[in-house]
Amino acid sequence: MSIDNTQRGIADPFGYQVALNRAVAEYMVSEGKSQTDLADILGLKQASVSRRLNGSSPWTLGDVALLVDAGVLTGSIMELS
Repeated sequence: MSIDNTQRGIADPFGYQVALNRAVAEYMVSEGKSQTDLADILGLKQASVSRRLNGSSPWTLGDVALLVDAGVLTGSIMELS
């Protein structure tokens, strides 16, 4: 069974992953944070953060929630794409 995401207003669901990567990378540059700093926020190893940032592993909703709580991501998630 295939789900047409355009019916839900999601033109490209993978675009959110790319947008999250961009937003997190911009935060890291502007705040001088490392992947290790993000790993501490997320409770992950640095290698897991690296995989998320390079797109080989997806960000989870739990990751996004922790990033919002830590002030890494601000604004509407819908604005990211």
